Amino acid sequence: MRHRNLSREDALEEYVIYRRRVRELLDLAQISRDIRDRNYEPRDFLGRGPERFSHALGNAIMGLFASLLDPQNHALNVFDVWLVLFPAREDKINQTWEVVRPHVQLIRNYRNDIACHANKSLRRQGETYLNHHKHLDEVVGVMQNVSQLAAQLMRDEATVFPSLRVETEPIMNRALAPLVRDFGPDQQPVVLKELKNYFFQDGPKAGGRE
Repeated sequence: MRHRNLSREDALEEYVIYRRRVRELLDLAQISRDIRDRNYEPRDFLGRGPERFSHALGNAIMGLFASLLDPQNHALNVFDVWLVLFPAREDKINQTWEVVRPHVQLIRNYRNDIACHANKSLRRQGETYLNHHKHLDEVVGVMQNVSQLAAQLMRDEATVFPSLRVETEPIMNRALAPLVRDFGPDQQPVVLKELKNYFFQDGPKAGGRE
């Protein structure tokens, strides 16, 4: 948490990004569970076994999870957003952050050195892996706490945002409309709609050209 003084409009813009991000995280987590439970078995051309696929997904999941807690100024920190948009859950949000806060750097190191950016130093990668593995139970606990809070807030959406798409429409138009100016007049509304659908994941082919 960076304790930013966000307006509701600023928080809504970041919330749109968060919603897509967390849904991707949940999708990957479900695939990982399906592999673990043998409900789905990827084709294994190298004979490594399904556990390897689950481990690879675990790295991706950790990378996505870390992106929700990033302290950098240009990055998303969803706790600040939650505080603005879900004031009735302020105590629970703050309590969860206190569980998360001591482990943020550990989670970021794993994301930066292994899960996403791949530090070129073998020693640094090994050090980060061992440190993360040493505190794995704590990290899993952090992820469970955040997941439980996120699930609660997703259930709150229907009450807090009875018309989220409508409320964010001016925000999305202002941010995305300039991106379609180079398209022809007939294409502009189509491409703009696709961009909006990309973030809201509307329809069976969300974000993709029909």
